[in-house]
Amino acid sequence: MTTTHFLALVCLACYLIASLAYLFSIARRAATRLGRFASGCLVAGFILHTILIFPFVQEQEQLVPSQRGEYFFWLSWLLPCAFFLFKSKFGSPVLGAFLAPGVTLLFASSSYLMHRDTFSSIESNNPLLLMHVVPALLAELSLIIVFIASAAFLVQERRIKKKAAISVMSRGPSLEALDGMARRFVVVGFVSMGLAVLSGAMWAMLRHYSLFRNDFYQWAAIFTWVVLASLLYLRVQLGWSPQRISRISLFLTGIFIAVFMTMALVGGNEFHLGYGV
Repeated sequence: MTTTHFLALVCLACYLIASLAYLFSIARRAATRLGRFASGCLVAGFILHTILIFPFVQEQEQLVPSQRGEYFFWLSWLLPCAFFLFKSKFGSPVLGAFLAPGVTLLFASSSYLMHRDTFSSIESNNPLLLMHVVPALLAELSLIIVFIASAAFLVQERRIKKKAAISVMSRGPSLEALDGMARRFVVVGFVSMGLAVLSGAMWAMLRHYSLFRNDFYQWAAIFTWVVLASLLYLRVQLGWSPQRISRISLFLTGIFIAVFMTMALVGGNEFHLGYGV
């Protein structure tokens, strides 16, 4: 076993322990020590994950993902990174109970797919390709964060109604903060996926590919953009309440994430970028 594989296993173990600790913390409601322990494991996993980027990039010799395993690797790193950058509270059991399992699933999937799929070289220095992949990653990341924020909002709201979240509320984000997080990332995802779809169409036209091919990831990108556009319309134009918009956001993003993960894990080793887009 190489050092890189050992670090990856320890990183996965930290994420898994954090997930279990957060879930137990939620069940016990007032387990503050367990919540802090889960937060520490999550941070430790993130640090190891960050260290793994250097051998990962050196081995692949490119930053742009050329297979689904690499794509999931970056998603699993960007997810906790986004919460750090936006100063969300990792110590909140409600938020951590959704965040940690999500990171664990993405990281484990990336390891499985990188060992299963074949590596294909792509034009990683092409500016148009970067304009396609980077916004696509941001859009998928935004969709996952909207799912997590919506789920945490509904759980927190239910606990408040039952008057069982006094200790959780003092350490976790408020309903307004969770709704604001979901709203911001709906906008980020909508703009990012729009850029990804446009740059992908330009790439296809320059290489004389058909714009309407039998490509799951192409249609998934369009569907993602439509979902984000719909959520934005419901918020801005129809003025739905945070409770109502959280339910529909959880439903739509949950379906997409489940379908996307299933297709990635059970599909063949072909990759969207391998076809030239």
